[in-house]
Amino acid sequence: MRRGNDVYGAIVSGDHEFYSTKAGNIVNKTFRSSFTHLLLLKDGIWKIARIYSYDHQRVVETEK
Repeated sequence: MRRGNDVYGAIVSGDHEFYSTKAGNIVNKTFRSSFTHLLLLKDGIWKIARIYSYDHQRVVETEK
């Protein structure tokens, strides 16, 4: 994102997966969702301003 020639923000998006674990080992995938992060550049440092996590869906047995 720009204001004139200055970059002041960025948007990052993707998917993430959640897993259940037992004794530190992955047992199975439980949920899948999407995310969008809004980053702002302040004093030369990128900082996350907003985190959106959405479209959470339970993973069915056949999708593991």
